[in-house]
Amino acid sequence: MIQRIQTIFLLLAAGAFGALIPLPFATSAQDTQGIFLDGSYSIIDNLFLEILTLAGIVLALVCIFLFKKRKMQLRLGYLLIVIGILLMVVAFLYFTNQAPAISESVIQEGLGLLMPIVAIVFVVLANYFIRKDEKLVKSMDRLR
Repeated sequence: MIQRIQTIFLLLAAGAFGALIPLPFATSAQDTQGIFLDGSYSIIDNLFLEILTLAGIVLALVCIFLFKKRKMQLRLGYLLIVIGILLMVVAFLYFTNQAPAISESVIQEGLGLLMPIVAIVFVVLANYFIRKDEKLVKSMDRLR
């Protein structure tokens, strides 16, 4: 389990999803109303973003322990990619709907914007190595 490279990538993907909890998507120097009431826009501002983030963390960790079921691991990897994309889309839509009156010069982007992309990259790499393992097992079955 731990000796497989995809395990490392799935742990890194879970860490990237987990990094969304403390890292904000954007910060504002002005305390305004709405999502920038506390000066930052993070996943804590929306319940659906929290649920998507926790689902990403849990699925990445569950995917590690399904090392004997590579096809299920691949499906969960694709689901993790969808969760990452959905997380970015929902965060963007929520931001554009809740902060239209704030000028863009006041808003600074945070590292939270990059974390879903990093998680998606790690999941894609894990899926690549899972498929590679699956091909290796199939080729060994043909030799028997």
